[in-house]
Amino acid sequence: MKPLSPLSQNRLKALRKLKMRKYRRLQGRYLCEGWRLFTAASESHPQKIDEIIVSENFLNSGNRDRFLKITADHKLPVYLCSAVEMRSMSDETTPQGILFTMPVTGNISLADDTYSDSVIVYFENISDPGNLGTIIRTALWFGVTKIILSPGSVDPYNPKTVRSSAGAIFDTQIYENISFSLLRSLYADRNYRFIATTPRDGLDLGRWVPGPKSVILFGQEASGLSQVLRSGSDQQISILRAGRSESLNLGVSAGIILYHIQRHHLTQESASL
Repeated sequence: MKPLSPLSQNRLKALRKLKMRKYRRLQGRYLCEGWRLFTAASESHPQKIDEIIVSENFLNSGNRDRFLKITADHKLPVYLCSAVEMRSMSDETTPQGILFTMPVTGNISLADDTYSDSVIVYFENISDPGNLGTIIRTALWFGVTKIILSPGSVDPYNPKTVRSSAGAIFDTQIYENISFSLLRSLYADRNYRFIATTPRDGLDLGRWVPGPKSVILFGQEASGLSQVLRSGSDQQISILRAGRSESLNLGVSAGIILYHIQRHHLTQESASL
């Protein structure tokens, strides 16, 4: 193995700044940390990995040989840093010794969408980065590859969001700062129905029959959907409560609803065969 290039002080400063939303936008990239995220990125989008930084401790770990093969095969730039420098860049209590950068989605216009997805999800003022990461991961499991966020929502490239997504963020198109009025103007004329999720008073999810094209509206964790979005929806649905719990976690709710939609669509496909 040839010696790795040491991490320069200028590059170190630039990487530290990526812990802040402002600089993620200015630099057009975000930090990813950990071996699991690295293997996910290298398997699906190695060409998007901008640079990799590893500590001396990481190079003494059991992942060393596989790491060196991956970076050599894809000709990825790797820089070596000290354990102290790694801690200054890391968002974790105990850094794993490897981080890398990926490009943010960029200024992709929602108006350029193909409008071919059967399910679109929209989140109003979602505030918990870990919740959003879990939702991205769950949505991708059910084949939903577009996440649309309202103004005021948490940064999807927050380190906690990226980590909680478990690599799903690399295969997800995220649209930010999209107002409901813009969303409705784009999708209503293309035969999408807007479905508002509410904790109570909506149609029981078990009785709801999803249409061929749906935009599912989810609200903020604590306060739910605003009256504006509920009034602007075509239908409201609720998950039946059987116990005494006050509310469901937003990520859990999204998973239940997306499973219901997927099962319905699969049943329809089987019936048409």
